[in-house]
Amino acid sequence: MNAEDLQALRARLTSIQQAEKVTLMLARRSGIVPNYEWRPEPRPYCNVRTRTEYNGKIVRTHRDPPLPFHADSRGPGTCRVCGQPIYGGGGWRKKDGARSTRLTWHTVCTTTYLVMTKPVDYAAALILRQDQRCAISGDPIALPYLRGVEVDHDVPLFRVAREHADEPWFEMLRFWMTGNLRAITREAHLAKCAAEAKERSRNRKPEIGQEAML
Repeated sequence: MNAEDLQALRARLTSIQQAEKVTLMLARRSGIVPNYEWRPEPRPYCNVRTRTEYNGKIVRTHRDPPLPFHADSRGPGTCRVCGQPIYGGGGWRKKDGARSTRLTWHTVCTTTYLVMTKPVDYAAALILRQDQRCAISGDPIALPYLRGVEVDHDVPLFRVAREHADEPWFEMLRFWMTGNLRAITREAHLAKCAAEAKERSRNRKPEIGQEAML
């Protein structure tokens, strides 16, 4: 990867981090949403499609970020991520023009949402931030080759569900953003997942409840 490509990748990472910062600011403006709780369904002890469907309904898992406005948008002109008004061209400032009558996403919140839901697409930027090394093992990862590279959450999302679910939704969003993401090799990821599985096994109780979730 030549110098121009590296510079473009650095610029992309900077723009992503700026978008995340604005999204957090806007989400904090929306504040506490009455009657909203981020409570992923506990993992059932049966062989069903637990990731997407449970007892005939689509359920949230601990991998789904807390977004109270996403499923129940208040219509065009209100962002489905942060809940704030949208102005001309997807802007978030009043000076960007009149309130939109068709958009349901801020431009910056679209960027943030893609990071939260498809973090693997941002592996190259994370690798560059890590000086082209695995964040766990330190093994070299040469750009632009991404084979065998995976994106991982530094603070595992199952721990977010266990330890941070009582925080306001807008404060929990940080766990899905680049500050909690890292690029690692597949081998390091497998070892980490095995260690986490042991931890979950130690903490899991036989009854199904909040304390039994992944």
